[in-house]
Amino acid sequence: MLSLFLSAINSRKLLGYGLVFVIVFTLGWQGRGLIAERRLKSALASQQEALVKQCNENQRITEEANANLQTKLSAIGKRLAASKRLPATCVTVNPVMAEHPTSGGKYAGQNGLRSDWLREYAAECETYRTEVILLDDFGKKHCK
Repeated sequence: MLSLFLSAINSRKLLGYGLVFVIVFTLGWQGRGLIAERRLKSALASQQEALVKQCNENQRITEEANANLQTKLSAIGKRLAASKRLPATCVTVNPVMAEHPTSGGKYAGQNGLRSDWLREYAAECETYRTEVILLDDFGKKHCK
């Protein structure tokens, strides 16, 4: 009977130790999982912060470039508006040139080339030239 009692006590101790081991193991496993989860959240938060910072910087650069372009285009528009106050003159086109297929385009009429048309054409060309120069500068500066 005594041996049965002792074996019951030992089995209770063994069961208790086993239960304590299972609890400690489970808590340790969950603790490691929580630590890994915290590290992952921290890494994701720092990555998101870096991406937001880079996005804001790219937006600032783009806004500066756009403001610069708009300023230059506005200056071209003002020069064109000022030139429209000048009297328009008509330049007679030589008959050989008048027969050329490209001479009857947007900026030439039946009586020749008008100065206001040429000014508009020059402003259009200057606009394209400015855009190309600014895009080239932007590419050289920011797209390495």
